Amino acid sequence: MDIGQIIKKLRLERGFTQEGLAEQLNVSAKAVSKWENGGGLPDISLVVPLSRVFGVSTDALFGTAGSNDDEEVQRLIDETMSEILAREMRSGSDLTAFDFAEQADTINGDQYDILHGALPNYPNNIKLLHACVDAGVNLGFAYSDEIVAEIERMSRLIFEYGKDIGVIMSTHRLLVHFYTRRGYFDKAREHAMTYTEYPTSRGMLLAVILASEGKREESAKQSSQNIISLLAQMSIEFSSVANFYSSLGQPENDIAVRRAYLDIADIIYGGEQHSIQSYWFTAIANDYLRLGDKEAALDWLEKLVDYSIADKERIGKLNRYNSLILRGAEHDLTGIAYNGKAEVQRTLATFPQVVEHLRDHPRYVALMARVDAMED
Repeated sequence: MDIGQIIKKLRLERGFTQEGLAEQLNVSAKAVSKWENGGGLPDISLVVPLSRVFGVSTDALFGTAGSNDDEEVQRLIDETMSEILAREMRSGSDLTAFDFAEQADTINGDQYDILHGALPNYPNNIKLLHACVDAGVNLGFAYSDEIVAEIERMSRLIFEYGKDIGVIMSTHRLLVHFYTRRGYFDKAREHAMTYTEYPTSRGMLLAVILASEGKREESAKQSSQNIISLLAQMSIEFSSVANFYSSLGQPENDIAVRRAYLDIADIIYGGEQHSIQSYWFTAIANDYLRLGDKEAALDWLEKLVDYSIADKERIGKLNRYNSLILRGAEHDLTGIAYNGKAEVQRTLATFPQVVEHLRDHPRYVALMARVDAMED
């Protein structure tokens, strides 16, 4: 086969259209068609880029085997970053804030130029394309029409040919900042809604867009919603740390970690009723029992029952918070049935040692009477 036939074979094997291959090489689709139909040959300067688009050696274009460029690309990125950081360190010590900002723009521009200049040799390398998009977006507001078009072109290639979901999501995040800075808020919002790596990160990006649009109140409300989501994630992480201390036989540290989270949540919610796993109350009660403090354990079981009774006012409704931090934020609990009594009973059943130690205590007996009187 001649080189045109090999190009066509490799293109079809990799699922590229003629237009897609042309875009990666920055040539016209008509040129690709001409090569494949024997009407012309690629310019000598395109032989290496072609081999790298297809992931083969230059010899493979004439009938031999292939290579991988990821190590070379990573080395190029690392060396470029090291040089840029060294220049920032050298230039930053004696500059005013204004001069440093100007110097930073120059340095960022140099980083983009170095990485982008390597693209002809590694035209479809997703790692290098992402590094170029990152460097291009970090040029701040110094976007020429040419750079804008290149950032969009490189991003399209990442979305079309990239297989690493982390790189794809990171590119969406970068484009949110890119379009927000340019005032294209609808495009920024589109990429923010596509950014699914971390739901709270998506919310943070939306808050940035709203603030840039001058919608301060809506941005603050979105940030408040983000805080509620972050608290839910934090409760899982705090619980993990607390369980670690419990496994080490350190109930006092288990208590300290759980109470720290509850204190943070109370400050943020401004004392309003909010979602807490009932397990937490019983876990703290169990820790106090391990420390020999029955009265403190009973205090936390009473908190459990008080919380479950008060929760009846929230469950099944759209809750709006009015604290200083969460002003206007909402937590939709519509469609959820209240089962406070069953939840308390289930939680106690997971700590049979608590029940065993306290079942005859007058405070525990009175507490169970309150539970029995709760509505299902």
